[in-house]
Amino acid sequence: MSILAERKQKGLNYHGGRKDSMTRLAFYGIDAIHLEERDELLPGRLIVIEGTDSVGRSTQLRLLRPWLESSGYAVVDTEMTRSELVGAGLKQAKEGHTLGPITLNLFYATDFVDRFESQILPALRAG
Repeated sequence: MSILAERKQKGLNYHGGRKDSMTRLAFYGIDAIHLEERDELLPGRLIVIEGTDSVGRSTQLRLLRPWLESSGYAVVDTEMTRSELVGAGLKQAKEGHTLGPITLNLFYATDFVDRFESQILPALRAG
């Protein structure tokens, strides 16, 4: 049975969440750290603000955070290169142009996975 057929049978949409809510993790391709197998509910919500430099991301966050908190939601924010594990080293590597493109991308991936495991996933679990 295909993954899509299994998800339909379980009442899941293509992205892995229940049809009436998005409370599960879903991955396209390989789930390298096997989070999808855990089938855990995540009561928190993830809001991603993206954009190039100087398009107003900080302004939007400055407006969104107080509104969410005044509505009773706990807010946790994280940014690229903010990992305690590799954040400082990544900034130094970028400033000094000391790493090749593949190594630099692996550094960014390490930064993301560390923030995902230590900040994002615990916040989603906590609601």
